[in-house]
Amino acid sequence: SEALHRWFDVYAFRLGAASDDRVGLLFTDVSAARAAARERERLLAALEVERARLAYVFQRAPAFLAVMRGPAHAFELVNDAYYQLVGHRPLVGRGVREALPEVGDQGFHALLDRVLATGEPYVGREEPLRLSRSADGPVEERFVDFVYLPLVEADGTRSGVIAHGTDVTEQVHARRAA
Repeated sequence: SEALHRWFDVYAFRLGAASDDRVGLLFTDVSAARAAARERERLLAALEVERARLAYVFQRAPAFLAVMRGPAHAFELVNDAYYQLVGHRPLVGRGVREALPEVGDQGFHALLDRVLATGEPYVGREEPLRLSRSADGPVEERFVDFVYLPLVEADGTRSGVIAHGTDVTEQVHARRAA
């Protein structure tokens, strides 16, 4: 009843023989469960708004961002700036070794493994990075400032690594030319 600010589940059943005109009613107060369900719906809606906001920020960030999971460092999320850095090739669902084979001998896999194993972030400044920026393009040298951060779950386990950084190639070349 909305007027009582209480909600009831009502069960009606026959009492006695079929010819008797008796009915039993069982009322169960479900007000708390109904309030909890409404609160859950409100919280889920608020969570969706926050997820959409974070997804927007993640995708539009000027810095490159990638979330990699597991020991293969499989790409789970990648923003536009990261795709631009690595040449718009397929990444999501692939491990780093498979997705970016040309960086295999440059030490990045070992750094990712170490961050995942130890939980200690890694900060790189003006690190040289040789990669192909198109499917069949030549390997070119870029310079990046980046951080590898461990991705920690609610229970404290490390499940992946987040890569965050910027391409500083133009700044490095300008400084060297000066």
